[in-house]
Amino acid sequence: MCRVYRKPSSQLDLFATDLFLERAKKGAGKLLRLNELFPFESYRSFITQAIDTYRISHGGKPTSLLSSAGRRAMDPIFMLKCVVAQRLYGKADRDFEQEMLQNRVLQHWLGIFQPGDVPSHKTIWKYKEIFAQTEVLETVFADYVKKLQSINCHIGKDAVIADSSFFEAPKQRNTREENALIKKGKGSTLWNDQPVKKRHKDIDASWTKKRKEVHYGYKGHFLLCAVSKLLVKVFPTTAKVHDAKVIDRYLHWAKDSKKEVLFFADAGYTGKKIVEKLLEANMPPLICEKGRKGVPLTADQKQSNKMISSVRSRIEHAFGFIEESLGGSVVRSIGLIRAKFNITLTSLVYNICRLGQIVRGGVRRIGVSESLHRCQERNTDTKDQEFDRAQFAEVRRYSAVHLHSCFSKSSAYEINFLL
Repeated sequence: MCRVYRKPSSQLDLFATDLFLERAKKGAGKLLRLNELFPFESYRSFITQAIDTYRISHGGKPTSLLSSAGRRAMDPIFMLKCVVAQRLYGKADRDFEQEMLQNRVLQHWLGIFQPGDVPSHKTIWKYKEIFAQTEVLETVFADYVKKLQSINCHIGKDAVIADSSFFEAPKQRNTREENALIKKGKGSTLWNDQPVKKRHKDIDASWTKKRKEVHYGYKGHFLLCAVSKLLVKVFPTTAKVHDAKVIDRYLHWAKDSKKEVLFFADAGYTGKKIVEKLLEANMPPLICEKGRKGVPLTADQKQSNKMISSVRSRIEHAFGFIEESLGGSVVRSIGLIRAKFNITLTSLVYNICRLGQIVRGGVRRIGVSESLHRCQERNTDTKDQEFDRAQFAEVRRYSAVHLHSCFSKSSAYEINFLL
């Protein structure tokens, strides 16, 4: 007996498109919640002003003076949504254009109902260039952090973690003479007779070596809330800039918070001058120590590093999410200005996703205070101590005088987002 198989129906169903969409929405994940987690419309004035600034600087007219004839420009918030969704999917411009043509859920979220409404990859690149040149995304990121702090006043106000991560850029193949001029800051004088080649040359990216790994590109210096794991500050630089070189950019954080903020960091931030600056800025340092040749760490120092690392390691979770869920920390562009845009956009998308994790769990209990309490047990009063060699290590490890006032009310810290 011949077996009969079921074949796809050849008849069109009036409700087939809706049924496909509803079934696809069930597995859409965080895409459909972006409107709840990020107030796109509240940034319309920022984006419109940035587009007008870019147009005027390039000899064009502002939006209010544009003629109504011809095809209208893309809606600014629509393009902002496209850029955010593109970073969420971790796709290049041409691949994301194809994604918008194929993905029904993405079309529904963006409000695309006709093939002609899909922006080309050139249009996506153009608006990303506008956002990069006007640095509007840095303003959006800072305002979004302020909105989160208005929802919960503890974000970044009790303890922060500082660390950096490399963003790899396309490697350049230059001659030794060209590299020598680039290092002297004269890269702009190269390839002027070859404009096409010059557009593909990155004179801002730099090489660096960490342990045995060689990196080329840029570096993002991040300040993360130790409790909620939300990024509160980001400072993009080239890859060769050491972590300790950007310490001055962190100092105003406690002044803006108007209270003492604990500062966690790895051994890359060690140094007497750094500790002095942090204490003057009302940011008690909890920094891991590192041994030197012939002077290994003592048992107490190892125990102190272990306690500090139990909190400091939380920033590695953010880096892991960027690598695994956002397609990695890669810069597909040329120049520091575009790299700043990409790193800031990555930080913004991470914060949106992290907020979704917190909201999805309701009132999340994040247990970090037990490790902080262990640090506080070893804490000594170091306010009146001088920075001599015998006391410097104690100041560096146990300088958080008011740990108890920050984390003593419960064994775990509560974050409640009232959305």
